[in-house]
Amino acid sequence: MSILSLALGIGATTTVFSVIYGALIDPYPYRGTDRMVRVRVYDQSGGSNFLLLSARQFADFKNLDVLDGAVAMDNWDMAATGDTLPESVHTAHLSTDAFDYFGVPPILGREFSAADVRAGGRVVVLGHPFWQRRYGASRDAIGQVLQLDRQNYTIVGVVPPRFRWGNADVYKPLEMTSDPNRIYIVDARLKTGVSERRAEEEMQPLLEQFARETPDHFPRGFRVHVAGLTSVAAMPFKGTLLVLFAAVAVLLAVGCANVSILFLARGTARLREFAVRAAIGASRGRLAGQLFTESVLLALTGGALGVTFALEGLKVVVNLLPAGTFPPEAIIRPNVPVLVFSTAIALVTGVVFGISPVLQFSAPRLNELMQSAGQRTTAVSASRRMRDSLVASQVALTILLLAAAGSAARGFLGVYQTKLGYDPHHVLTAGISLPDGNYTTYETRAAFYRRIQERIAALAGVQSAALALFPIPPVEDVRQSLEIMGRTPEKGQTVDVQETTGEYFSTLHIPILKGRTWSQTETNRAARVAVVNREMAAHFWPGRDPIGQKVRLPGFTAFTSWILAAKGSNDWLEVVGVAGGTPDRGLREPVAPAVYVPYTLLMGDSLNLVIRTETAPLAMVHAVREQVHSIDPGQPVTNVRTAEDILRSEGWAREQFVASLFLVFAALALTLAAIGLYSVVSYATALRSREFGIRMALGAQRGHVMELVLTSAARTVGGGVAVGLALSAASNSLLARWVAGSVYDPLMLAAVVLTLMAVGAVAAFLPARRAASCDPLRALRSE
Repeated sequence: MSILSLALGIGATTTVFSVIYGALIDPYPYRGTDRMVRVRVYDQSGGSNFLLLSARQFADFKNLDVLDGAVAMDNWDMAATGDTLPESVHTAHLSTDAFDYFGVPPILGREFSAADVRAGGRVVVLGHPFWQRRYGASRDAIGQVLQLDRQNYTIVGVVPPRFRWGNADVYKPLEMTSDPNRIYIVDARLKTGVSERRAEEEMQPLLEQFARETPDHFPRGFRVHVAGLTSVAAMPFKGTLLVLFAAVAVLLAVGCANVSILFLARGTARLREFAVRAAIGASRGRLAGQLFTESVLLALTGGALGVTFALEGLKVVVNLLPAGTFPPEAIIRPNVPVLVFSTAIALVTGVVFGISPVLQFSAPRLNELMQSAGQRTTAVSASRRMRDSLVASQVALTILLLAAAGSAARGFLGVYQTKLGYDPHHVLTAGISLPDGNYTTYETRAAFYRRIQERIAALAGVQSAALALFPIPPVEDVRQSLEIMGRTPEKGQTVDVQETTGEYFSTLHIPILKGRTWSQTETNRAARVAVVNREMAAHFWPGRDPIGQKVRLPGFTAFTSWILAAKGSNDWLEVVGVAGGTPDRGLREPVAPAVYVPYTLLMGDSLNLVIRTETAPLAMVHAVREQVHSIDPGQPVTNVRTAEDILRSEGWAREQFVASLFLVFAALALTLAAIGLYSVVSYATALRSREFGIRMALGAQRGHVMELVLTSAARTVGGGVAVGLALSAASNSLLARWVAGSVYDPLMLAAVVLTLMAVGAVAAFLPARRAASCDPLRALRSE
């Protein structure tokens, strides 16, 4: 039982540490990862965007004294043409010195260079998964031709498995032009010893100069923010992982307490042995060394079994991790640092649970211990107090884990039951990303999108279809500055914006509470109309009718060459309807003011189809692809998902993962605490068998004996419950922040306490019943 207790604690700790190491400590394979930073630009309202620079600006930016290098990139899907249906290939277009910047050479062939761009740029380096999927990991792929957007590209290299920058299938040299409206995402690496704050101070003046040159590329009054790449990637899940690690540390502590209890009980039974050994010359150090050796051997055995558990448990945890939780470069698996960590944990736990028996039994009082068993009460009283303290500690920590598990479960249910304001069932979404250079005029692009919507809406099995910039709520950060006619704009006044067709509301079953949406005719002519949500109406026009009001989005302009704007796209818009609210900013966030506008006001090179089906959504995928192919044989369909899949990735899966792990840890802790309590009560009952025999010989009833045993156990459990409730209250703010719930709920805490008391009662009842059933004469003779 001792080995199993340790194995469960060490196995759970090793599993979670493997995730932490792979996701937080060593997620990237690139050179100088600890100095690689993500540069973002924040506007006055707190909204942010990537740093976007033109080719000339990028050249100047790279020369900053604080930088050790920078990379420019652009990402869009290209179509692998030449097959029956085009395959969408996610392509990262990287500046020509990117592979030198990353410090990760290809495993096959070579990287591209500036010479390749001068020669026409028709070369690509394959991502490892794409190479395996499309070419069967054949070395003969080097030199073959890959057709992308009807252009032939020669394959010159294959990157290692962990090179997953941008999660791309293919890497292509970025052909940077002198067009100031052609802008690129920029990341950087700081020089050794340069802090993020110093980098911001150096970058701000240069970027302000760039903003004066190209004001459309920077928000007014912006500030630059630099953050480490690892911290940015792990930030959404970092706190949750650390809380989980704290939970398994608590579980390990419960396991250690269990082993200490068993060691103390075993040590008490060996009191006479220790006394005899001391009497014939065994020193305190020798006795201590024996106990430490036993405890460390036991810990190492438990550690070895725990690592075995972790190997299997890690497979389950990795499968449960929500998709996209960590960077694709992160490899979560046991490795040398993890195994060193597990060995260290085993040794430390061996020392920890070996200390208390050493203190109690390494220097026994010879005279007392050589006397009869009836006279050694004083010698074992300290052991009994230690055991009771350990059981109380187990109970307290178990209360804490049970409260956290209840909090996580309630958090998951809360997120799962969030009022979405729309119906996600039977909804399919699919991306339409235009190949570079296709439909570059406003008229041809609008006509192409319109034909796709009409064809999909006419399919058998489709109830309705819409086009939208973002498929379903929650959406990305799409806040725009807002002006209301007749009012002075407030500082930082923003609103969430969704660009869509009028059919979007009926497709998602978003109710129109007042007024109307816009028609297909209005979409085609980019009518200056808008629908606001209920929250926006209540916030900006409390007690008034918003219909007919005029609003304006000043930033609604084409700030780069791949965006096409209707004439007067940022003119005043008339509010024609009020819709129900949806959680645009996240399932855990309150509904924010939002405005819907026709997508034809400002058309990018990608939109999403939102389709309500009569049957299973995924059954329509092939038909959708065929219809798009019939309009344009070179146009791929990307990122096909159901609305429920999107919601899982936006919160459902994460909260379910956390709740599941906490429930498992709490169940293990509850089991270990029950075992510990049972062991203590059983052993204490055995030590008091003579006392119980005398009581019963003098006339005590069985119920009185059971009451004595249960009362003693209840005092120990009650003390642990009180401490556990205090710990739960103290940890409430942390849990509320990272586990989407709160332990400060009287009903939940009452349920937790009742659960533990019930388990404790069962664990104590069996020894109590055994004590009450003993034969008084036999008990007296045994002593």
